[in-house]
Amino acid sequence: MGLEDKRQLKRSLCYFDVHEETTGKIIGNAYDIHHEGFGLISKSEVPLFEELSICVKTQGTDASIQLVIKGIWNRVHEEPVHYNTGCRIINPSPETIHAINELVKSLTKRTGRPVKFSAPVASA
Repeated sequence: MGLEDKRQLKRSLCYFDVHEETTGKIIGNAYDIHHEGFGLISKSEVPLFEELSICVKTQGTDASIQLVIKGIWNRVHEEPVHYNTGCRIINPSPETIHAINELVKSLTKRTGRPVKFSAPVASA
């Protein structure tokens, strides 16, 4: 997928809590989510190119989406210290793609544009 194609993806600019699927431990906050991936802000470094089973939870609701991701790049921000990781969603099912697209659409529909709000970086 080229850069111009990526700019056409419908995405949400909201922040969502990301938890390890097996332990429920919070990893960080997802942002810029779309059906191919998202950005992840975390206090701990996410290993790159390793599959990780996670659950993305929407704030203020009980809704969640289970995903398998791989970190594909990392950047460190020093004040405050946190990691910004680009994550690719691995083999999403049609149902998962639909759930992500519906989430983005519902948030956009509420405001007439992609929603953007800040959330504190979750402690890991």
